[in-house]
Amino acid sequence: MNLCGDSWIPVLLPDGSREKVSLNTLFAQAARIRDLSAEPLHRIALMRLLVCLTQAALDGPANARGWKECPQHIGPAVRSYLEKFRDRFELFSGPSPFLRLPGVEHNRNSLVDKLDFDLSSGNNQTLYDREALAGGRVHPSDRMALLMLAYQCFSPGGLIGTTDWNGIDTSRHSEQAPCSEGSPLHTLIQGSNLLETIHYNLVPKDTLASMGISFGRPIWEDYPNSADEAGPGLTCSYLGRLVPVSRLIVIEKNNPACTLAAGIAYPKIPAYRDPHLTVWIKKDKAGKTVPLYLRCSPGRHSWRDLGSILSLAQALDGAGGSAALQNLSSLGKSVRFSVWTGGLALDQAKILDVLEWSCALRREMLGEGSLGKYRKGIQDADTWEWRLKRAIEQYCAHFKDASGSSGKFLMAKILYWAHLDRNYENLIECASSIEMTMGSWRAVIRDAADDAYCRVCARQTPRQIQAFEAGRDALRRPARKSPATGNDKENV
Repeated sequence: MNLCGDSWIPVLLPDGSREKVSLNTLFAQAARIRDLSAEPLHRIALMRLLVCLTQAALDGPANARGWKECPQHIGPAVRSYLEKFRDRFELFSGPSPFLRLPGVEHNRNSLVDKLDFDLSSGNNQTLYDREALAGGRVHPSDRMALLMLAYQCFSPGGLIGTTDWNGIDTSRHSEQAPCSEGSPLHTLIQGSNLLETIHYNLVPKDTLASMGISFGRPIWEDYPNSADEAGPGLTCSYLGRLVPVSRLIVIEKNNPACTLAAGIAYPKIPAYRDPHLTVWIKKDKAGKTVPLYLRCSPGRHSWRDLGSILSLAQALDGAGGSAALQNLSSLGKSVRFSVWTGGLALDQAKILDVLEWSCALRREMLGEGSLGKYRKGIQDADTWEWRLKRAIEQYCAHFKDASGSSGKFLMAKILYWAHLDRNYENLIECASSIEMTMGSWRAVIRDAADDAYCRVCARQTPRQIQAFEAGRDALRRPARKSPATGNDKENV
């Protein structure tokens, strides 16, 4: 199977139908393909591959002007590039199969099931999979290509099987793959079709240079023969990391067994800052700034972090969102796009959840004025969460039941944020519109807090009614200092 000519990438067509296409077909018809039709981790891995192919084929774009002029060149350039390196995209056979490093002994020490985060394999159990077999399952070739690509990006660290790599035994310990480092929240910019989406997510060379990142080249152009050969030119370069080889994987057609071992170790932040991730700055105990990736957080929808996600990327140690967002600043104000976020939430090597979220936006949201209004709206919501906690504590104090307030507040907090999750578009509209004030969003917050309070605090007996009114008074009374903003007086 060759990934250039054989169908394996699931896509969504304009009429809503779905089909699988090859890399050649995808780039020939990208303008008429609406979107990828893939689960979150596969979507991220595929987009990294498509962006890597595009920027390697273009050897750019060099700057903002080159970025604006390149869409018409993407299809022909990538198809020509794929023809040049066609033998590197053979999945199973040939002298240099796709993402298979030379000299790796095929000892079949694992199962292909292990590459699928949705399936049970050995001790890796999932809730709805009851079909795990000792000998594993046979996967179709197109599925195996997706599984291997995503696993190279997202494999959690920990103990792993070993094999021989050109006469050297591999380590029993494996590092987290680049896309799993710190359970980061990945950001993709989506257009009206797949060609626009690929175009929006390209990062020009001069932007990379301003962040201290070298352009590099994809790993399949020159596979290393050992871990020592995989120097900074590969592991700390943009193209060298977009499609990583964090694991040594050997798969065979119609075989449930595979070889799986530790591969190349990629430096972590701050040695390398992924341009497609959101970075925030934390101060350690010594007062030094420490850059960290914005994490995937189960139970916390991404709209609450949109103020950080949409911030323009800065220097290597600076905060900001995806560097590709800078492309959109040169487009007209009427341009609409979508922001998609997703990723793998981990607790060390334990998989917690796979997340995704998206919303449509106007370009005005990228302005600092709109982002400032948006961040203030989030601060207001956080403040009212604190006021809700204070109100419930006041309610329980009437019954001398301080310990009971924690359970009530937990339920109220869930109800409160669920209400806001259903209405976050109101905040986006208020922030991106010059004419609108934040009044309607503040009304949504007050309604959410009042509804949550009423649903967890009973008011049937006279004593309950008295406690309820005392708590509601505390809910509606501003604090002298806002815990979210630190200001002397709340504005909500």
